[in-house]
Amino acid sequence: MVEVSRRVRQADDLALRHQQAAARLRLAVFMALMAGEVTLARRMTAGAVPPLLDTERLRIHLLRCPPSDRGRLIDAYQDASGYHGRGLMVRCPVYDHHLICLLPLDRDGDRVEGGLAAPLRALVRDNPHYALGISAPVSLQATARAYDQARHALAVAGQTPERVAGYHGRPPLAGLLPRQQALAWARAFLEPIREAPRLTLDITSLALNFPRSGVARLLDISRNTVTAHLKRVQDALNLNLQDPRSRGRQPRCAASNWVPSWPTRPFAASPTAAPRWSANRLVSIGVVSCCGCPVHRPAVERTCSGG
Repeated sequence: MVEVSRRVRQADDLALRHQQAAARLRLAVFMALMAGEVTLARRMTAGAVPPLLDTERLRIHLLRCPPSDRGRLIDAYQDASGYHGRGLMVRCPVYDHHLICLLPLDRDGDRVEGGLAAPLRALVRDNPHYALGISAPVSLQATARAYDQARHALAVAGQTPERVAGYHGRPPLAGLLPRQQALAWARAFLEPIREAPRLTLDITSLALNFPRSGVARLLDISRNTVTAHLKRVQDALNLNLQDPRSRGRQPRCAASNWVPSWPTRPFAASPTAAPRWSANRLVSIGVVSCCGCPVHRPAVERTCSGG
C-alpha cells in the first residue's frame, strides 16, 4: 500500500508539472504573437506546433470570469497536446479575471471555426458574472491589435444585457496611410531611441497594452525599473506619457510596422516635413478636423451573432 501511495503521488506530481509546463508554453506562444513574431512562436514549440499557428487569421475572445474559474475552464477544454484543439486558452498574466482565447478563422476568413466559440458564449449565457469581448478578424502578426480590440469590446460587453460584444471599429490608421510615408514618419519620430536597449523598447511596447504594474509582473521586474525605462523613452522623444495625446502617437508608430533597420528617410532633409504631411493626411481622410481635434466614431457594437 505504501508503494502504491508513493506511485500515485509521483503520478500526480508529474501531471502537475506537465500542466505547468503546458501553461508556460501557451503563455510564451501568446507573448511571441503579441510581438508579431509568428516564426519565433513556432520555434518555441520544439516541433509540437499548435494548430493555431497553421492558420492565417484569428479572433481573440477575451472572457471575464472569476480567477478561480480560469484553471478549471482551461483544463476542461485542453487536449493531450496541451493545447485546445485548434484554439489556445491562456491565463492573462496581468489581469487575474481575464482568460484569453485565441480562435482561428475558417477558410473564408470570416467566422470562427467550431471548437471554443460556442462554448464560450454558452458560459456567458449561463453565468451572470461572466462577460465576453470579441476582436475583429486579424492576421497572426496583428495579435496585439486583436487583444486591444477584445479589451475594448469586453468593457462594452459588461454594460449589455447579453454580456457579449464584438469589435466593429474603424480600420487601423496605418492601413489608411500610404505605406512609404507612414514608415518614414514613424522612423523619423522614433529616431531618438534608435540606440535604446532592446529591453527598453520591449517594455515600452508592452506598456501600450498593459499598466506599468502589469508590465512589471509580466517581466518579473520592479515597477520602478519599468518607470525608469519609460522615462528614458519619454525624455528621448520629448513626450509626456501621461498625456493621452502623446500616448496616442506610440500605437501609430507601432502600427506603421516600424523595424530597426533605419534606412534613409524621404523626409530626412526637413524634420517638419513628415509631421506636416501626416497632419494634412489625417484631415483629408476625416480622422481629425481642421483644428486638429479627433473625429469620434463608435468603436464597438453589441453582437449576439456567431463569429
